[in-house]
Amino acid sequence: MNKNADYAIGLKVRKLNPGEEIDEGCTKFYGRPTLPDSLVNKYPENYIFFLQIRCADLKDLDPENRLPHQGYLYFFIDSYDLSIRLDYTLDEPKYLIDNFNSLTEFGEELCDVYVVELEGVDKYYTGTKLLGYPSNYVDEHDDKPSMLLQYDPLEFDVPFLATCDGYAFVFFGETKKTKFSNAFFEVVNS
Repeated sequence: MNKNADYAIGLKVRKLNPGEEIDEGCTKFYGRPTLPDSLVNKYPENYIFFLQIRCADLKDLDPENRLPHQGYLYFFIDSYDLSIRLDYTLDEPKYLIDNFNSLTEFGEELCDVYVVELEGVDKYYTGTKLLGYPSNYVDEHDDKPSMLLQYDPLEFDVPFLATCDGYAFVFFGETKKTKFSNAFFEVVNS
Protein backbone atom coordinates (compact mmCIF):
# COMPACT_ATOMS: atom_id res chain seq x y z
CA MET A 1 0.00 0.00 0.00
CA ASN A 2 1.31 3.45 -0.92
CA LYS A 3 1.96 5.96 1.83
CA ASN A 4 -0.59 8.36 0.32
CA ALA A 5 -3.94 7.17 -1.01
CA ASP A 6 -4.39 6.78 -4.75
CA TYR A 7 -7.74 8.55 -4.41
CA ALA A 8 -8.95 11.64 -2.59
CA ILE A 9 -12.12 12.99 -1.04
CA GLY A 10 -12.89 16.52 -2.17
CA LEU A 11 -14.38 18.94 0.35
CA LYS A 12 -16.73 21.32 -1.43
CA VAL A 13 -17.22 24.13 1.07
CA ARG A 14 -19.87 26.82 1.22
CA LYS A 15 -20.89 29.34 3.84
CA LEU A 16 -24.12 28.54 5.63
CA ASN A 17 -26.86 30.95 4.56
CA PRO A 18 -28.53 33.09 7.27
CA GLY A 19 -31.55 31.23 8.66
CA GLU A 20 -30.57 27.97 6.93
CA GLU A 21 -30.91 24.95 9.19
CA ILE A 22 -28.52 22.01 9.08
CA ASP A 23 -27.85 18.78 10.92
CA GLU A 24 -25.28 20.16 13.38
CA GLY A 25 -23.48 16.81 13.41
CA CYS A 26 -22.59 17.25 9.74
CA THR A 27 -19.11 17.73 8.32
CA LYS A 28 -18.29 21.44 8.65
CA PHE A 29 -15.54 24.03 9.00
CA TYR A 30 -15.45 26.75 11.67
CA GLY A 31 -18.50 28.09 13.42
CA ARG A 32 -19.94 25.85 16.08
CA PRO A 33 -18.62 22.40 16.88
CA THR A 34 -21.01 19.74 18.09
CA LEU A 35 -19.11 17.83 20.76
CA PRO A 36 -19.66 14.71 22.87
CA ASP A 37 -19.31 14.76 26.67
CA SER A 38 -15.72 13.54 26.43
CA LEU A 39 -14.55 16.61 24.48
CA VAL A 40 -16.69 19.48 25.79
CA ASN A 41 -14.06 21.03 28.05
CA LYS A 42 -10.93 19.72 26.36
CA TYR A 43 -9.88 22.74 24.28
CA PRO A 44 -8.39 25.98 25.65
CA GLU A 45 -9.84 29.37 24.60
CA ASN A 46 -6.99 30.08 22.23
CA TYR A 47 -7.87 27.04 20.09
CA ILE A 48 -9.71 27.50 16.81
CA PHE A 49 -12.43 25.04 15.90
CA PHE A 50 -11.26 24.18 12.40
CA LEU A 51 -13.11 21.11 11.13
CA GLN A 52 -15.56 18.42 12.21
CA ILE A 53 -15.97 15.26 10.11
CA ARG A 54 -18.83 12.82 10.46
CA CYS A 55 -16.96 9.65 9.53
CA ALA A 56 -20.04 7.78 8.30
CA ASP A 57 -20.02 10.21 5.35
CA LEU A 58 -16.62 8.83 4.27
CA LYS A 59 -17.65 5.19 3.89
CA ASP A 60 -18.41 5.15 0.16
CA LEU A 61 -15.48 7.46 -0.68
CA ASP A 62 -12.70 5.61 1.19
CA PRO A 63 -12.33 2.15 -0.41
CA GLU A 64 -9.04 1.35 1.39
CA ASN A 65 -10.50 2.21 4.82
CA ARG A 66 -7.69 4.65 5.59
CA LEU A 67 -10.08 6.65 7.73
CA PRO A 68 -12.67 5.47 10.25
CA HIS A 69 -16.22 5.08 8.97
CA GLN A 70 -17.89 5.53 12.36
CA GLY A 71 -17.70 8.33 14.88
CA TYR A 72 -16.28 11.82 14.44
CA LEU A 73 -12.95 13.48 13.74
CA TYR A 74 -12.35 16.91 15.24
CA PHE A 75 -9.59 19.32 14.19
CA PHE A 76 -8.66 22.17 16.55
CA ILE A 77 -5.71 24.50 15.93
CA ASP A 78 -3.76 26.44 18.56
CA SER A 79 -4.00 30.05 17.34
CA TYR A 80 -0.61 30.88 18.90
CA ASP A 81 1.68 28.27 17.36
CA LEU A 82 -0.57 26.58 14.74
CA SER A 83 -0.14 23.16 16.32
CA ILE A 84 -3.10 20.88 15.70
CA ARG A 85 -5.11 18.76 18.06
CA LEU A 86 -6.89 15.97 16.25
CA ASP A 87 -9.40 13.92 18.17
CA TYR A 88 -11.31 10.86 17.05
CA THR A 89 -14.25 9.58 19.04
CA LEU A 90 -17.07 7.09 18.67
CA ASP A 91 -19.10 9.12 21.17
CA GLU A 92 -22.17 10.82 19.71
CA PRO A 93 -22.05 14.62 19.80
CA LYS A 94 -24.58 16.20 22.15
CA TYR A 95 -23.46 19.78 22.76
CA LEU A 96 -23.54 22.56 20.20
CA ILE A 97 -20.97 25.19 21.17
CA ASP A 98 -21.99 28.54 19.66
CA ASN A 99 -19.29 31.12 18.96
CA PHE A 100 -16.47 28.76 19.96
CA ASN A 101 -13.93 30.80 17.99
CA SER A 102 -15.01 34.19 19.33
CA LEU A 103 -12.27 34.20 21.99
CA THR A 104 -9.43 33.71 19.50
CA GLU A 105 -7.59 36.56 17.80
CA PHE A 106 -9.95 36.15 14.82
CA GLY A 107 -13.01 36.71 16.99
CA GLU A 108 -16.38 36.69 15.29
CA GLU A 109 -14.83 36.24 11.85
CA LEU A 110 -14.48 32.49 12.41
CA CYS A 111 -17.92 32.02 13.94
CA ASP A 112 -19.63 31.57 10.57
CA VAL A 113 -20.36 27.95 9.68
CA TYR A 114 -19.08 26.49 6.41
CA VAL A 115 -20.85 23.28 5.45
CA VAL A 116 -19.03 20.61 3.49
CA GLU A 117 -20.19 18.31 0.73
CA LEU A 118 -17.87 15.34 0.17
CA GLU A 119 -17.14 13.86 -3.25
CA GLY A 120 -14.66 11.48 -4.81
CA VAL A 121 -11.87 13.31 -6.67
CA ASP A 122 -8.55 12.46 -8.28
CA LYS A 123 -5.58 11.90 -5.95
CA TYR A 124 -3.90 15.00 -7.44
CA TYR A 125 -6.92 17.26 -6.94
CA THR A 126 -5.61 20.75 -6.08
CA GLY A 127 -8.39 21.97 -3.81
CA THR A 128 -9.32 21.20 -0.23
CA LYS A 129 -9.36 17.43 0.23
CA LEU A 130 -8.84 14.44 2.47
CA LEU A 131 -6.22 11.87 1.47
CA GLY A 132 -4.57 11.78 -1.95
CA TYR A 133 -1.25 13.45 -2.76
CA PRO A 134 -0.18 16.90 -1.51
CA SER A 135 -0.26 19.52 -4.26
CA ASN A 136 3.04 21.19 -5.22
CA TYR A 137 4.81 20.01 -2.13
CA VAL A 138 6.08 16.51 -1.48
CA ASP A 139 6.12 13.17 -3.22
CA GLU A 140 5.65 9.56 -2.24
CA HIS A 141 9.32 9.15 -1.30
CA ASP A 142 9.86 11.99 1.16
CA ASP A 143 9.99 11.51 4.92
CA LYS A 144 6.56 13.01 5.70
CA PRO A 145 3.83 10.70 6.97
CA SER A 146 0.59 10.26 5.02
CA MET A 147 -1.47 13.28 4.09
CA LEU A 148 -4.79 13.47 5.89
CA LEU A 149 -5.99 16.94 4.84
CA GLN A 150 -5.00 19.54 2.28
CA TYR A 151 -6.62 22.92 2.98
CA ASP A 152 -6.62 25.71 0.42
CA PRO A 153 -7.28 28.91 2.42
CA LEU A 154 -8.00 30.91 -0.75
CA GLU A 155 -10.71 28.52 -1.89
CA PHE A 156 -13.37 30.17 0.25
CA ASP A 157 -13.54 33.54 1.96
CA VAL A 158 -12.32 32.97 5.53
CA PRO A 159 -9.78 35.17 7.35
CA PHE A 160 -7.79 32.29 8.83
CA LEU A 161 -4.57 31.91 6.76
CA ALA A 162 -6.07 34.30 4.19
CA THR A 163 -2.61 35.59 3.21
CA CYS A 164 -1.25 32.12 2.50
CA ASP A 165 -0.82 31.63 -1.22
CA GLY A 166 -0.33 27.91 -0.88
CA TYR A 167 -1.75 25.16 1.29
CA ALA A 168 -2.05 24.05 4.86
CA PHE A 169 -1.61 20.32 5.39
CA VAL A 170 -2.38 17.87 8.14
CA PHE A 171 -0.19 14.77 8.07
CA PHE A 172 -0.89 11.72 10.21
CA GLY A 173 0.69 8.45 11.33
CA GLU A 174 0.33 5.05 9.78
CA THR A 175 -0.51 2.73 12.66
CA LYS A 176 -4.07 2.58 13.96
CA LYS A 177 -2.80 3.30 17.46
CA THR A 178 -0.87 6.46 16.57
CA LYS A 179 -2.72 7.58 13.44
CA PHE A 180 -4.38 10.63 14.97
CA SER A 181 -2.22 11.28 18.03
CA ASN A 182 0.84 12.04 15.89
CA ALA A 183 -0.90 14.42 13.48
CA PHE A 184 0.75 17.73 12.67
CA PHE A 185 -0.24 20.90 10.82
CA GLU A 186 2.03 22.62 8.33
CA VAL A 187 1.47 25.76 6.22
CA VAL A 188 3.38 25.99 2.93
CA ASN A 189 3.31 29.13 0.76
CA SER A 190 3.75 28.73 -2.99
